[in-house]
Amino acid sequence: MSRETPAYKKTNSLAVPQLRWRWVVGGGFLVSLIARLLAVWRRDVERESTSSAEDVPPGVPPPSQVGVVPPESQPPTKLELLQASFDEVLDAIKHMDDKIGRLLTSVAFLTAATLALASLAAAKYLGHDFDITPFDPPMALISITVFLLGVFIAVMLLLAGLTAPIGVPGLTGDPAQDPRPSTGDPAQHFTGTDGMESEKNSVVRSPSGERRISQLWFLRIAEATRKEWEDEWASEDRVKNREGDLISETQNLARRATFKHDRIREAVSILSISLLAFAVSVVFTAAAASFCPADGTSCKSVPVRLDALHRYTLSVLFASYVLVQIGIPARHAMQSIAPAVMDGERRQWGKNRWKLCYAVSAAILVGAILAHPGLPNFIWILLVAVSAVVSIVAFYSSVKEEKWKMWKAAAMVVATCAATVPALIWGIDGNYAWQLVSAVGVSGLFLIISLLRPTLDLRQRQKRGAIQALAPDGA
Repeated sequence: MSRETPAYKKTNSLAVPQLRWRWVVGGGFLVSLIARLLAVWRRDVERESTSSAEDVPPGVPPPSQVGVVPPESQPPTKLELLQASFDEVLDAIKHMDDKIGRLLTSVAFLTAATLALASLAAAKYLGHDFDITPFDPPMALISITVFLLGVFIAVMLLLAGLTAPIGVPGLTGDPAQDPRPSTGDPAQHFTGTDGMESEKNSVVRSPSGERRISQLWFLRIAEATRKEWEDEWASEDRVKNREGDLISETQNLARRATFKHDRIREAVSILSISLLAFAVSVVFTAAAASFCPADGTSCKSVPVRLDALHRYTLSVLFASYVLVQIGIPARHAMQSIAPAVMDGERRQWGKNRWKLCYAVSAAILVGAILAHPGLPNFIWILLVAVSAVVSIVAFYSSVKEEKWKMWKAAAMVVATCAATVPALIWGIDGNYAWQLVSAVGVSGLFLIISLLRPTLDLRQRQKRGAIQALAPDGA
């Protein structure tokens, strides 16, 4: 039959739909068979998993679990506690480094902004002299110089904290070689790799048999030979050695974190006084710009005079600095609500309130010193005298329960009188330069106290440690 004949075309047209129907039916049957096989396999798996649980009576754990405490209720082992402590101290070091990095970024932006400002048209006012009776100093230039010097010192302190315990290369060797302080322990003196007695770390053992390889400290690991390192992990005492390394290295990391923390405190103190100097330079530059013509050249031979607005601005700046230096620690101590609800802590709460009162009164005192001329003599003298008396009373009330309270109160009285009495005499005579010197002296005194505070705290910790070391057991 030819494909062109009508009979062939009719037969083919009837066979194609039948063939398509068969393919559809066969494919559907195959898919249905696969689905049924998967359902049977899943049902068998579920039946096997439930049958093992049904064989055990309710309330009784499986035989393999009898007498075994669940992992979540087991107390942590000594190794786990040491590892957690090590991780916490290591996180503290990382947190300190993050703080130092943020401070360095802030200092970099601030220094760049200062240098950019100095390169603009306002730079021509930095060298102007000011009529600060009885002198004519270039106050804007002096202030910006103090700011840059403070930034330099703050950056050096931050770098010292960031690189601890690496130190300055080439001066004192490598402090990271042995982070432990020298205690005079004979175990720290041992035979080195060259056979000579040394105090440095070594991978060999001391004559007393003390282990010198660390599983954590990278320099000791690097100094070890391949065989010594393999023997360390093949030893049966490797878990015990790990515990000893965690104990010693956690303390080393804690000392390093404390060093970083102290350098941050010192750098922030320096940076605070530097910001004050920068703000003062802005005030003096603005005074020169408002006093001189637009070109700023015709008044270079004439000292710039400060008007009342600029003196009040300087007063607010110095008062704000003093308030921040004294008030922020006291305000931080008052953040907790526990002293307000616990009778046993009300005394400490009152002490912090007196410190805050002292911060406010001292800030008003420093600000009042720079507020004249501009106020009547009687009002100005009364404001300075009242704020001085209030600051002395508030300071004594804040330290009356501390040790050496009388010496602290006497030092406070002497410092207050040394700042206020000359300022009053010079202010009445119109010598504004000495008033500015008094305000700068008070700010410098707070700076010195802030810088010495980390060292004093270290001495107190060392003293407490010595007392506890010398105390008899059980005392």
